[in-house]
Amino acid sequence: MKIMRQKRHIISRLFIKHFGYGNDSPRWKVRAFFDYFRDVFANINRLPLIRVTVCGLLNTDNSIRLTGNILKQQIYNDLKKLVKFIEQRQASGHDIT
Repeated sequence: MKIMRQKRHIISRLFIKHFGYGNDSPRWKVRAFFDYFRDVFANINRLPLIRVTVCGLLNTDNSIRLTGNILKQQIYNDLKKLVKFIEQRQASGHDIT
């Protein structure tokens, strides 16, 4: 627990140094900053990390659908297609965004 507090403190200090203090930083900057640290953590610890945008389009059995809607509605066949798409992209060495 103490280590997590130390990490959060270090990340907070870096964030303030880069973006400034207070609520002046837009939400996207905060999100991008913490996503960056997740990516670095995964890379250092050799953890697989795949990002999938909710705005991406995927050709399903019936239509072309947003990946966000596929995840929300949880239709089994569409989820299988999404998993297959991710596995194919990962196997080919592409970054998933």
